[in-house]
Amino acid sequence: MNYRKEFKYLVPNELLTPIRNVLKPFIHLDDFAMQRDKKEYTVRSIYYDTKSMQYYFEKIEGYKIRKKIRIRGYNQLLGEKVVFLEIKRRYENFNAKNRSPVLYGDLEELFATGNIEDLVLSNKISDKRTTDGKRFFFNIISNSLIPTVLVVYDREAFFGKLDRNIRITIDKNIRSMGFPTLKDLYREDILVPTHPNYFILELKFNLGFPEWLQSIVSFFKLNRIAVSKYSTCLDIQKKYDPLFNPDTYKFRNSVFIN
Repeated sequence: MNYRKEFKYLVPNELLTPIRNVLKPFIHLDDFAMQRDKKEYTVRSIYYDTKSMQYYFEKIEGYKIRKKIRIRGYNQLLGEKVVFLEIKRRYENFNAKNRSPVLYGDLEELFATGNIEDLVLSNKISDKRTTDGKRFFFNIISNSLIPTVLVVYDREAFFGKLDRNIRITIDKNIRSMGFPTLKDLYREDILVPTHPNYFILELKFNLGFPEWLQSIVSFFKLNRIAVSKYSTCLDIQKKYDPLFNPDTYKFRNSVFIN
């Protein structure tokens, strides 16, 4: 598991075009975004937490070591979609990820039966995907996790011209819903906006913080903050729905229970 640094900035929308223009000489568009008409793609994540909101409070209280458990999909529900079972780990400013691919159409069966070996899209060269799937469900079952919030946003993604390990993302139009089911991953109709006047700029790199990026951050007077789309969207859901309470939540997707 490789770790890389990740810096985040909450930036007013009026700076979006100026920042794009200044970045342009140093970056290429991400291959995935290049395939899209608007040169951006939609990220969809169902986040899991304990009924006591352990992961949420670890973020709020500033724990240096924490993790997120989520199901991640992309764009719209067209054809056979691949989604990912993910564990994202954070050690101070460093992040790493375990992910296991599965067809979205098989997701409910996977949660009902636990048939990881057959339903995870394994790689013949390595069994890492299957192992990561087992790690995901170990966390789900051992901690009695429930799907707490669906977070959706549109992403512009780039990588450095001189160093492809430098990754820059612009996440905008952030929106969410509380207590989603697996069937809600691709919903758009009842999502609540979060930070409508801002976007999140994320800078990710393996080695040192590049000087050209430091100059851009300084020029726009950007302040690095520990912003979390998960915790922020959860706060919005609690504000939007006074009855938002994990204790009254009834788990609607079986986990290895017929």
